[in-house]
Amino acid sequence: MLPRSKRISVRLFKDIIKKGEISHSPYFVIRKSMSDTHSRFAISISKKVANTAVLRNKTKRRVYSIIEALIPNIISNQKVVIVVKAETLKLKQIELKKEIENAFVKCGLLK
Repeated sequence: MLPRSKRISVRLFKDIIKKGEISHSPYFVIRKSMSDTHSRFAISISKKVANTAVLRNKTKRRVYSIIEALIPNIISNQKVVIVVKAETLKLKQIELKKEIENAFVKCGLLK
């Protein structure tokens, strides 16, 4: 799990959803904007995607753990919101990591 200092607050979350640049992939929608400080992240999973809190939280933990490993390679000063699509729940951890890396490359987040 990412430390609180690397996660996005509710206020920032709403701003990024409204004003951030959008990038789509088969498994995610990524919204990003520039930050004044270090890079920060948030994961959003709808109840339509995973109807139980247990499944939503498990998926968030999986994605956060992958992001934590990628932080040294991520371009600094970015605020990123990842909206998870339903197909993501079917992926294994290795496949999920590849898809997150591909999505980050596509939207220009990885060095």
